[in-house]
Amino acid sequence: MMTFEKLITEIGFTQDEKNEIMSFSSDENTREFRDFAMFHLMKDDCESLNSKVCDDTTYGMAALVAMLCKALLAWSEYEKRGISYDIYKDTMSDIKVWAYNYRRVYGKLGLSDLAWVNGSVVLFRFKLGRLQYNFTEFTESSSHDISVGLKNGDKMLDVHIQQEGSFTDELCGESLELAKTFYRKYFPEYDFKGFICHSWLLSPGLSQVLPETSNIIKFGKRFTIIENQAQNDGQAIERIFDTKFKDSKAPLTSLQIKARKLLDEGGHLGNALGVILVD
Repeated sequence: MMTFEKLITEIGFTQDEKNEIMSFSSDENTREFRDFAMFHLMKDDCESLNSKVCDDTTYGMAALVAMLCKALLAWSEYEKRGISYDIYKDTMSDIKVWAYNYRRVYGKLGLSDLAWVNGSVVLFRFKLGRLQYNFTEFTESSSHDISVGLKNGDKMLDVHIQQEGSFTDELCGESLELAKTFYRKYFPEYDFKGFICHSWLLSPGLSQVLPETSNIIKFGKRFTIIENQAQNDGQAIERIFDTKFKDSKAPLTSLQIKARKLLDEGGHLGNALGVILVD
């Protein structure tokens, strides 16, 4: 039987973190905060709650507790569809990832970016092996560099790379194959045409700072690039230098050193939109 306490443990929180969450969830002094968070999350009204969590960490923790409660309720839908417990657990682990991100910014466990996290709780996004996937539709654009035979409204699977975990070409390949099987089995009505990914990891510009043997380069080469945003460095800078969570410091890793040198010389890391079509 799935319980609130078991879920906290299974998605990777430590014992001390579990104790903190459990204590907050039963504290009468936090009931008003928890009720507010649960009321808005159950309506998928993430915006109203997001307006609170960045100004008050009590609301941040209330949002975390409410999201865990909502995740617990989601298990019955997984059971109804016959989706495995392992996939449920892996998908819900995104709650912990974003709770840790919140702590890195505000110093305490909590949750923001609620619309994103909610997607993992309402069976919109699934973690299948190394990668995450959600339902999306292809949108034609005049900015696309090439045509790959897709038309406006074609169903696709949007690919995301969770920030935690080993990132190897083999794991990514296994995940893509797993996704094909998963969606065809559990969502047969969803006739998807392929995968789509918009990320700095696909940027052809990364060849300036990474070797051909890099797992990032190998991942990017799995996709047909339909839009090369060669001068869009924002996401790459944020992810390589971790600027979302800490002040800019002297580069430490070889990638940071090479990326800093490229940027200082007027070069670009870039971003890209790519697709993988399936039969």
